[in-house]
Amino acid sequence: MRAFLDSPSRHVAIAALAVALALIARGSLHAQALDKAPLGHTRELAVRTTTVPPVIDGALDPVWLDVPPSGDFWISEYRRAPAERTEVRVLADQEAIYFAITAYDSQPSGIHADQTQRDRSMGLDDQITIELDPYHNHRLISKFSVNANGTQSDAFAGGRGQKIDWKGDWQAAARRTPEGWTAEIAIPFRILEYQTGASVFGVNFLRYHARTQEWSRWADVTPQYLPEESGHLVGLRPPPNRIVTRLALMPYASGGINTPDRNGVVDDQTATAGVDVRLDLARKVTNVLSVKPDFSQIEATVLDLSFNYNEKYRFDPRPFFQEGTTFFGDREYFYSTRIPDFLVGGKTFGRLGGFQTGALVTVDDATDRQDYVASVRRELGATATAGVTVVGTDQGAFSNQLIGVQSRGRLPGNGRLAGHVTYNLDVSASSTQGQDGDGTRSIVSLGYAGPYLQFALTGDKMDRFYFPANGLIAADLRGTQGLQPSLSVGRGFGAGWLRQLGASASLNARQTLDGDLQRQEWSVYANGETRSNIQVSGGVTVGPYRPRNGAGWQDSVYDDRYYTGTVGRYSGNGRYGYGLTYSRGFLAAEDYSDVTPYAWLKPTATTSATYTYERADYAGRTEQHILSASWDITPEDSISGRWVQYNDDPFYRLTYRRMMRRGFDVFAVFNKDPNVDNQFIAKVVWTLNAVGAGSRKSP
Repeated sequence: MRAFLDSPSRHVAIAALAVALALIARGSLHAQALDKAPLGHTRELAVRTTTVPPVIDGALDPVWLDVPPSGDFWISEYRRAPAERTEVRVLADQEAIYFAITAYDSQPSGIHADQTQRDRSMGLDDQITIELDPYHNHRLISKFSVNANGTQSDAFAGGRGQKIDWKGDWQAAARRTPEGWTAEIAIPFRILEYQTGASVFGVNFLRYHARTQEWSRWADVTPQYLPEESGHLVGLRPPPNRIVTRLALMPYASGGINTPDRNGVVDDQTATAGVDVRLDLARKVTNVLSVKPDFSQIEATVLDLSFNYNEKYRFDPRPFFQEGTTFFGDREYFYSTRIPDFLVGGKTFGRLGGFQTGALVTVDDATDRQDYVASVRRELGATATAGVTVVGTDQGAFSNQLIGVQSRGRLPGNGRLAGHVTYNLDVSASSTQGQDGDGTRSIVSLGYAGPYLQFALTGDKMDRFYFPANGLIAADLRGTQGLQPSLSVGRGFGAGWLRQLGASASLNARQTLDGDLQRQEWSVYANGETRSNIQVSGGVTVGPYRPRNGAGWQDSVYDDRYYTGTVGRYSGNGRYGYGLTYSRGFLAAEDYSDVTPYAWLKPTATTSATYTYERADYAGRTEQHILSASWDITPEDSISGRWVQYNDDPFYRLTYRRMMRRGFDVFAVFNKDPNVDNQFIAKVVWTLNAVGAGSRKSP
């Protein structure tokens, strides 16, 4: 701490935090005067029943004329109304819920929409999103988006595969008008999960207006984004759950040249086939079976070169693990990247009453490995949960089991814009046969979360041999205990040159279980964004750090200092962006620096390119160039390429994909790697969808 107080960094860090606090406090007083939105949880939208479903073509049919509109939208971050009006109308029959959106725009020539491929990022397109909460539990919220082109994108609650015949289809269309643009959406009840007899769904509507760069919502969820503040669809009469059983099959076949098989052995020629099966029972429980699932299309993540004492988290894009991913616990317990390719895997997950449950098993005959996960969480009102997670693995040389108990939540505040007390209790234990791996971990956290200010105090302790074999934890936490107070502030500004400002300060103070100092790191960071889309961030972390030495600790303590800053700018229409990140310091007894310029460009609505260069100087110099480009030839066909120059070694990848989302999809990949022979692989995926007897087809 003395090193921080005696250094010039003190003046910069304290000044940044003080400026942020002053501006945010000033903005908070102004925001209170503009707080005129109706309470989000009081907003209701009555659903009119229709016997004549609308034609989903983007043009509002006469059937919508007598349906009352939703009412005004609101910008929670700015505490004011948006520049342009938005209206939503709702109809329903026994098949689906229908939405009609009127997005007014006083300058319709400024409407911007590039994306034409389904289930890809909408970026900064003019768009509308329906946030639907059929269980009305403020947790399992599915999102259905459409841009001004009529392009669709969705994110089902809990996680779901992207093939239409696999996840279930819904319809949308949009049209430009002299007053802006309109859209129609039809969401079949049969692709949703809800309780039998439900007549009220939670709902919110979110619009992004590209010209003003404003995100607005119908129900004000406050700057804290409180899900319980969402509104309600009332008067629904969905069909009972008993009539729906959905079965989807997704077989595949693939072949390649110089590609690794499931056991990692590279063959001159390979061919394989497998199948995924999904069975939904009564909209409550989903079951997935995978036999020889194909992971060959997963691109290896290009690691950045920046310094880190611990392993970094990597997103796992494998479809089997993405299905229902939120039902299987935190990554500290279960990190799916730990599980390699397997022969057979099965999982079941869903919501039963007030419980969210999930179970997963994978088996591989080649390595004689088995892994499993089971998780049960109980909903305690709208803002708290308690649960138990069990994770196990048998890898031949050793077996490992972990059990974790968690309770976390938020106590209601006094008023919509009041702060909330937050808490978290996490206790887990591991047991291992075949090697050291028996131990416990405990975490207790208490905090305050307000509209613009958050504070937390966390204490934790981890035994030396605590070992979650299929979890992701920082290795330097083993055999330590500590306290971490943290403070953060941030808010958006509805007017003026500044759009957003935030700052944070924290202390990470830890000691070994033998009582020696392990670290005492102070961190202060600040970030901001201007109305002209310039983003700036920076900060400092300083303090002593003792690294691990195998299962123990080094005798020496490093006087670490780390400074970093980023400046960047992007265009309001999402066509280009550029920036630079620069870091330097003294880490692990070595001077360290890292510079990363980047740029991205969308020359047309269907083409894009990105370039990143990174040079790290730490015990030597390492350089990396990454250039990627893509072209969406049609809404279903696209090609892309990537060139990576790592020091003196070049890597190339070319891909083609045809994503019909129904029936057959085609993928092809060509890899040129200086360390192996040229690789080529092609894959065909076929999806079949069957609905159980008594259920109705979607519109």
